[in-house]
Amino acid sequence: MAKVLVLIREPLLESIHMKYGLFIARECRKQLVLLTMQSNRPLDELAEKELKKTKSRAKRDGIDCKLIKSKGDAVQAIVRASEAIDLVVINDRSGDNREPTELIPIVKDLVEKARIPALVNFGKESSLKRPLFAISGSDKSRVALRAALLALGGKVFRRGVALHVGKDTDKAHEALDEAAKIANDFEVTLEPQIVDGDVVPTILDVAAKQECDFIVLGTYIRGLLQRALSSSVTEDLLASGALPLLLG
Repeated sequence: MAKVLVLIREPLLESIHMKYGLFIARECRKQLVLLTMQSNRPLDELAEKELKKTKSRAKRDGIDCKLIKSKGDAVQAIVRASEAIDLVVINDRSGDNREPTELIPIVKDLVEKARIPALVNFGKESSLKRPLFAISGSDKSRVALRAALLALGGKVFRRGVALHVGKDTDKAHEALDEAAKIANDFEVTLEPQIVDGDVVPTILDVAAKQECDFIVLGTYIRGLLQRALSSSVTEDLLASGALPLLLG
């Protein structure tokens, strides 16, 4: 059975975060894995109650839910639990224009070592019903597109926007046409958009105008993955905390 893993660092502060995992597991019929990272001392009573509440809700919704308690490095713990996991959900409360210094290394290592796409949220609720895909025609763009479609396409969402930021060229149209064909295999319809401008403001502006509620990013990553996930585009979108990001 496919799984969605929710990385939990502070159970009492991450109730919305855990709702993402419950929602995705229910809609996509996946097993829900709750991975808690503990310091040298165990979780307190209130935190344990919050986790039990989530497990009870999962059971009521007919979701197979597994709780894993781990110490040490979060990425290594995810790698150990990564069999059949096709999405990791991470909460980053460092959004709202604060530097995401803690999150970027975790996401970078997660995608590099575990090779699992990560859905990053910022403590804000989203229906995940209308994604904006940043499309360039690059290999990384296709990887992110397929990752989102495999994890959520045709179940959580059936329509979305495919955005190419740049000049209106034959290459841009080819990239959008290819994305539409890939999405169609998952019974998902993409509305093409070509908009020239600065990358991050354009992505956020189009997302707002098209009423998108999360962003799928892989387009502007060039070169090595280490450079990719520390790129200014990814950092700026993470720092904005505007919409959940699915990074593949």
